[in-house]
Amino acid sequence: MRNLFRKQDLSKGQILPIVVLMMFVIIAMVAVVLDGGVLMFGRRGAQAAADAGALAGAQRLCEGYTVANVINEAVNYATANNDATSATATVSGNQVSVTTTIDNPSFFAKIFGVDQLQSNAHAVATCSYPTVAERVLPIAFYYESPPINAGSADCKVDGTCNIVYYDYETLMLSLDAILNPSGGIGMFDPTTKQLNLPLDDIYIIADNTKVCEKDVSGNIVCGDAATDTSGGNRSWIDLNLLNDSNKTLSQIVQEGIDDALHTPAWLNGEPGVVSAVYDSQVYADFDPIEDYEYMEARMFFVPVYDAYCANGSSCETNWTGVYDYTVNPNQQAYRLVGFGGFVVTCVTKNSTAQYGAYIPKNTEVKIGDVTVETKTDICPGFLAQNPAQDVNESAIEGYFVVNYPVDDYLGGIGGVNLGIWLISLVE
Repeated sequence: MRNLFRKQDLSKGQILPIVVLMMFVIIAMVAVVLDGGVLMFGRRGAQAAADAGALAGAQRLCEGYTVANVINEAVNYATANNDATSATATVSGNQVSVTTTIDNPSFFAKIFGVDQLQSNAHAVATCSYPTVAERVLPIAFYYESPPINAGSADCKVDGTCNIVYYDYETLMLSLDAILNPSGGIGMFDPTTKQLNLPLDDIYIIADNTKVCEKDVSGNIVCGDAATDTSGGNRSWIDLNLLNDSNKTLSQIVQEGIDDALHTPAWLNGEPGVVSAVYDSQVYADFDPIEDYEYMEARMFFVPVYDAYCANGSSCETNWTGVYDYTVNPNQQAYRLVGFGGFVVTCVTKNSTAQYGAYIPKNTEVKIGDVTVETKTDICPGFLAQNPAQDVNESAIEGYFVVNYPVDDYLGGIGGVNLGIWLISLVE
């Protein structure tokens, strides 16, 4: 009996080491949860900062800034605007890489002499030019030659070999001030009888006159655009190759093409069908430009080409390595390389305005020192071109734009720089 009680006495206090050990385990778990949570939260913040910095840098890269400026913008955006403790950036080709760090105060890790915990993240964004489009206006423009108003015929000297264009926001704000029904003063000022539309570099695409714009002296110059000069070519791109053989050109403009148009690609032209695209409902029914729904202007993407063959057979050997469309070697062919943003502002047909910012007939308008009364509905570019008489033909007027917010109708990477960019995260 005495031995039994002695054994029971010896068992007292054995639970204490277990409790102490479990307390260390619990404290360690709490440390892992708290400090680990801080690290994870910081990691999310670091990733958001890296993503934002990379996208900001890619935006600058698209806009043609220097590498040093791109890096500075990416780092500043990641740190100043997104609370990263530190950031570094590099540029390689069309890619901007950003690595960020966020310092987090530690809690239980201080027991082990660790006062701060670092969260790191990495992101890569690219500036690319689209190679695929669905909302296509079936006109092609030549890419390499300088525009009419270029200061030099040498593209490398003048630096304006890309299609003449407006900054998208600048153009839309200008049109907004004129055409906004709630605050605009209309197409022309009734007091001065002067046109108010921005006529610099307006494009007129018609049966006879393909393009009009201002020259270096400020005079409006119009002329047939040959295949190796600036402006629109004399043919409409044959989109029947894209499973649209049962669609009219009007339907293509209004409904889009069944299969997206890819570049680079050779396509045949279809001359002599210009008037088929004009329809009073086509442009009005087409989706309005976002944020400018009240404005009679529509956004399209125009195929741009850099090579032409009057007889496709002379270029047939060059068709390899491009998007595989069936091209008729016995017809003229165009090598499409990219897409230009084109804002349509006016459409006329048979001396009647079908759509847009036109000047009604019997309106007195002053062009320079000449005051005329319009005899027909007319687009302002045509009237400004030749104020002495109305131009009696079908036409589309509009402006090429850059810095257009890319939408769902464009995709792909690797096209040419026509001022429309795809900025996206790739890592």
